[in-house]
Amino acid sequence: LGGVYKDQRHLDEAAKALEESVKIRRKLELWQDMAFSLTSLGGVYQDQRRLDEAAKALEEARDICVDLGDRESKAMVLNTLGGVYKDQRRFKEAAEALEESVKIRREMELWEDMAFSLNTLGSIYKDLGMFRESETTLGESVKICTQFNDQRGLAMAYNLLGRLYANMQEWEKAREVYKRSAEINEAMRNRGFAQTMWNKVREMEEKLNLG
Repeated sequence: LGGVYKDQRHLDEAAKALEESVKIRRKLELWQDMAFSLTSLGGVYQDQRRLDEAAKALEEARDICVDLGDRESKAMVLNTLGGVYKDQRRFKEAAEALEESVKIRREMELWEDMAFSLNTLGSIYKDLGMFRESETTLGESVKICTQFNDQRGLAMAYNLLGRLYANMQEWEKAREVYKRSAEINEAMRNRGFAQTMWNKVREMEEKLNLG
């Protein structure tokens, strides 16, 4: 029910339902199920901008996954936790969480999940000023998304590369990857995102003309 409320953007109801789920599963010692509820709850708290509570819920979920030896679920939790740390501007901890998520997913050959983690990690590296690491990480995501025909992940990777290159003032590279993101979003009929990307293309062209 909490997931349904979240999809409906009824976040207060979603939080209450998931808090009750965690309480029941804790009492019954259903640890695997409780970790799942905590992960969902952390995501809802993140959407509500209750970031300290989100981090606390996700850290507990991570610790349960460690105790249970559930590496796949741990990687999923770490991916979400890294995003929360990023929102808290705890960039070093965010990078560490995402690096571990990528490592687990690489070892388990969970390639499409790994590409999602790589996109988040690449964005964090940019925020840390680690531009070459960001470029390499996002470049790997592009390769994986292309191999597995993950168009949504590919569009995001190109968007993040555009932000990176714009930050580096490499306007031509930024223009090219924003253009690719726009074209993919158009093909997926994501017209709002496509328009945003075309606006970025024009911004980069203005930078090039001014230069």
